[in-house]
Amino acid sequence: MRNVLSTLVLAAAALAGQVPPAAPATNPPAPAQNKPASPAPAPPAPKEWKPTDVVVWVGKEPITFEQWNTLVQGLPEQFKMACERMGKRECANQFGLILGLARAAEREKLDQTPEFKNQLAFARLQVLSQIAFQVLQTRNQNVTADDVKKYYEAHVSEYEQLKLRGIFVSLTPPARPGQGDAKNRTDEEAKQAAVALRKKILDGADFAEMAKESSDEQGTGAKGGDFGTVRKGQLPPRIEKAIFALKVKEISEPVQEARGYYLFRVEERKTTTFEEASQEILSKLQQEKVMGALENVKKEYAVKCVDEFCGPEPKPAAAAPAPVKQ
Repeated sequence: MRNVLSTLVLAAAALAGQVPPAAPATNPPAPAQNKPASPAPAPPAPKEWKPTDVVVWVGKEPITFEQWNTLVQGLPEQFKMACERMGKRECANQFGLILGLARAAEREKLDQTPEFKNQLAFARLQVLSQIAFQVLQTRNQNVTADDVKKYYEAHVSEYEQLKLRGIFVSLTPPARPGQGDAKNRTDEEAKQAAVALRKKILDGADFAEMAKESSDEQGTGAKGGDFGTVRKGQLPPRIEKAIFALKVKEISEPVQEARGYYLFRVEERKTTTFEEASQEILSKLQQEKVMGALENVKKEYAVKCVDEFCGPEPKPAAAAPAPVKQ
């Protein structure tokens, strides 16, 4: 019955936006009389239902208060919330339709067909696997404060942040207003253009203004080369190595990238504190425990598929380079 109610909630949610608004009243409300206001009657106390009280009838089939609560409480959280939004009457109406169809199918012995039995067997596996995963997640939440502290201390360098500016010299520079299409550059030409820009900045030119004038990365260039705040793991390894070696206000040498060369300047360095990082670390360690438990299940129940049946094992795809933050 749990699966039946899950279906009814989805069906009712789909219909929720199709109910037409109530028609406006034909006659305007009567004007208020100048009578002293009567105190509003107290609302009746809610009825206390016994577990065996019948609360819904579907045809001649009674559903008790206990059965209804068992059905609703057994739903996944999103279905339970949808049922609450609909209200008990609409939820019961939809449940009645689904249950009625199911009883009609039983009368015609459709529950004895191979199609039903196959789908029921797979649904059983799905429900069992979902419950098992929930249990697995619950069992792997036991990460201690000491675990979190040790992780932070061992990886503190990963929590260093840089406020960064950059200028990009592209091999294929975009067209600029009033200048027409730009000429493509060779790798050496792009590098030398980056070297020339670096010299201008070292000689006193403002980095942000040079980025606005000369950066071929239009998104960051228009903002004076502002890359915002970056952490390790967010940029390609070659760029990351170069920028985290810089001192504050130091201008990098040209850093090669597949499409051209970057110049970078670090505006500010800071490290995320343990207090700021602790929740992120806790979630990470819990997730790692869950994934480790899943890997153990996969090892215990390893899949071996015959090549003639499944086809050859696919080759691992080459990792795509991480995009540079715009």
